[in-house]
Amino acid sequence: MLSIEQSIETVNLTDITPFEWDIAFSFEPYTSKDTIYETVGYKWDDISETVSEGMNS
Repeated sequence: MLSIEQSIETVNLTDITPFEWDIAFSFEPYTSKDTIYETVGYKWDDISETVSEGMNS
């Protein structure tokens, strides 16, 4: 299995997932849940906000 390392700037998601992608979002650390929900257009219960510089959503 492949993993995403911090040093990688570009990732081809089809190389690391077994399904096709329509769209993907990446949010910087400390992005609020409300901003994520508004951007994605969908609200779900199990999202957690990032709490450090090393986390992206």
